Amino acid sequence: MKKFAVIGNPIEQSKSPIIHQDFAKQFDIALTYEKLLSPISDFKPTINSFFDAGGIGINVTMPFKDEAFASCDELSPRAKLAEAVNTLTYKDGKLLGDTTDGEGVVRDLLFHGIELKGRRVLLIGAGGAGKGSVASILDQQPKELIIANRTLSKAQHIVDKVLWCSGCRQRFFRTRW
Repeated sequence: MKKFAVIGNPIEQSKSPIIHQDFAKQFDIALTYEKLLSPISDFKPTINSFFDAGGIGINVTMPFKDEAFASCDELSPRAKLAEAVNTLTYKDGKLLGDTTDGEGVVRDLLFHGIELKGRRVLLIGAGGAGKGSVASILDQQPKELIIANRTLSKAQHIVDKVLWCSGCRQRFFRTRW
């Protein structure tokens, strides 16, 4: 049976095990999905123990998305852009990181009939999930993306990073604090 988990601190609020196990049942996939409470100072040993015990993949939640990013041997292009990771796997002895936050947000909005193309979009938050969502939102070609955050410098960092990576392809941003 394939073994997966979500790691965080706190973690008791996570609905990921219920969601993933229900999804697996629908498609007759045999898996276990557990919650991993990691001490703040023991993130890397916690994930290493999980993978050493035969784990296949880990979803990462607060406050570990930045630490997961820094721990990876290889990163997907969208994880590099976001500078945050929410999924971890091991392949050929290397820790691989990706971020799926943006794809999830955009797919959910589109599923509910909310088109982003040509619209003004407000993104609240410049943490791991916010950073991970920007590229996927921009791929939908909004008229404008406004990033609101308590710390203006964090929102501005996302804008600067995306504009630098994209070659300023007429993507319009504003930041708010």
